[in-house]
Amino acid sequence: MKRVLAIHLANWPLQRLTATRPELFGQAVILHHPTRRSVEACSDEARRAGVDEQMPVAEAAALLQRQRRRPANSSTPNSSTVTTHIEPHDPQEDLTALKKLAQWCHRYCPNAGVEDAAAPTTLLLDITGVAPLWGGEVRLVEQVERGLQRLRLFPQIGVADTVGLAWAAAHHLAAARDALPPLAEQAVAAPTTQPQPTWVVIDSRWGREVLLSLPLAALRLPLDTVATLQRLGLECIGDLWLLPRVELQVRFGPQLLQRMDQALGEAGEVIETVPQPEEFVAEWLFDYPVQQRSSLEEVVKQLLGRLALRLSAGGEGALQLRCRFDCAPDPVEMETGLYRPTANAQHLFEIMEMQMERLQLPGAVQGVVMKVTSRARLEWRQQGLFEQAQRRDDSPQIALLVDRLTSRLGRAGVAAPALRNDAQPELAYRLEPCVDRSRRANTRSLTPLDRPLQLLRPPVRLQIAAATDGAPAQFHYDGRVLQVARHWGPERIETGWWRRRGVQRDYYRIETITGQRFWLFRQLRSGEWFLHGLF
Repeated sequence: MKRVLAIHLANWPLQRLTATRPELFGQAVILHHPTRRSVEACSDEARRAGVDEQMPVAEAAALLQRQRRRPANSSTPNSSTVTTHIEPHDPQEDLTALKKLAQWCHRYCPNAGVEDAAAPTTLLLDITGVAPLWGGEVRLVEQVERGLQRLRLFPQIGVADTVGLAWAAAHHLAAARDALPPLAEQAVAAPTTQPQPTWVVIDSRWGREVLLSLPLAALRLPLDTVATLQRLGLECIGDLWLLPRVELQVRFGPQLLQRMDQALGEAGEVIETVPQPEEFVAEWLFDYPVQQRSSLEEVVKQLLGRLALRLSAGGEGALQLRCRFDCAPDPVEMETGLYRPTANAQHLFEIMEMQMERLQLPGAVQGVVMKVTSRARLEWRQQGLFEQAQRRDDSPQIALLVDRLTSRLGRAGVAAPALRNDAQPELAYRLEPCVDRSRRANTRSLTPLDRPLQLLRPPVRLQIAAATDGAPAQFHYDGRVLQVARHWGPERIETGWWRRRGVQRDYYRIETITGQRFWLFRQLRSGEWFLHGLF
């Protein structure tokens, strides 16, 4: 008998965001459409303030601001401590993260995939024949739930004979639990001590009975179809079985009957498995424990050669490596990151060799395990005719230098600025390790006159002697009076209106009569002038 485990991650865009950024948990978070500026998803704190999907972002922000201004004796507790966070919604990132989570679920069963939907939020696992290995389906569900909770996720899990019924149980836990027989509920439902049910296991004997009692939305039908059925007076799936199938197909098309048959197991449904990523691991076991560093270095070199050969065969290169030395009393690990993906065994060994010079082993080594924890496609480029063509920030020479410095100074010791989506200049960048490939994904080209080469933190207050056309004609700086020859601007920069202390500035690019160039701004509220950058 086939058994399916469905994991529903309600409000998945918010769960994904708060799992990776725990500081946003408990805050009023709004994800908006990048072009329409409408709410695509929001947290429970935002919903309690009246925010809902498809609402304009301006209206949602106004509701949250009104909530914060509510007096302390308001019915909503701690409303003043809840902050607002607004950012664009990225559905592709949601799908990518969900597929990675499906790969993570391969530890529980060999067949795990994502539901077929426009905006999927549910994982599907084929656990046929797997449950006895975990001590039964209840024990398996508990293991899955604990594993996801360690990832800061809050799942709703349903187990049944079909994909349709398992999906329905995961999405409608309370209704599925209420439909179970009283004696079965104690054995296959979540404990009653919890405020809300988190999982339910439906035995094959009660599958049809549970399905017929669930609401129409449990059939995975389009919203307009469900609304039409409800207007006709139908409330649950059991009401559909009282109607002729021919008339249902004529009125609603073949999808309605297909979903009904799939939920009952009368029509097959295949879980499209997300393939498990190939692991690049090489291992060496010694016949006798070894202490000589020269022998260990030779083993590491051979293991890296094996991995490099496998990586290059697939057109991939290593970005991060982890090496474990199994020795008594505890194993010792070392990890290294790379600036660019590489399948060069000699280059990988040189980086590992630097770290091994500082490695302290508590005892003799019984085995060595080398694993590629992160990899990417190799970058193939045509060789330049002149040497200057190779001097790029991602050239092999720069990559080799960054890798060597990182191996000596540590991952955080070699960093570079990465742009952030913030209008305020001093907050428009952050320092990230150079071996982090996400840094290059956020870069964009700027002309030399767009932004200064040096940014002063904090900005230096200036004394303006005279001003023409809004820009200063001369100003005092470093004990001198500088005459302005020409200027460009103003460029008005304002921070988002959802910040409590907004910034409103007019920036000017100034060139003095001596040829010096400065980046100045005037605060619109106070009228004061500041020097912020030097070109």
